[in-house]
Amino acid sequence: MKDHVADGLAVTAKSSLSAAVVGATIFGYTLQEATAILGGVFILLQIVHFVWLRVSEWRAKRGE
Repeated sequence: MKDHVADGLAVTAKSSLSAAVVGATIFGYTLQEATAILGGVFILLQIVHFVWLRVSEWRAKRGE
């Protein structure tokens, strides 16, 4: 299960990078601004992923 989640997050990160580059071009952001925005999104994804793993482990210990 964790492998599928990691693969999904990797695909999401790659898609986000592509979207950031396209968005930078369309909306007139510089690549530096797009990279900063992407960095913030990536950090948020990492936090959500960490919390999701901890909740999953906690639920597994409880036997749900």
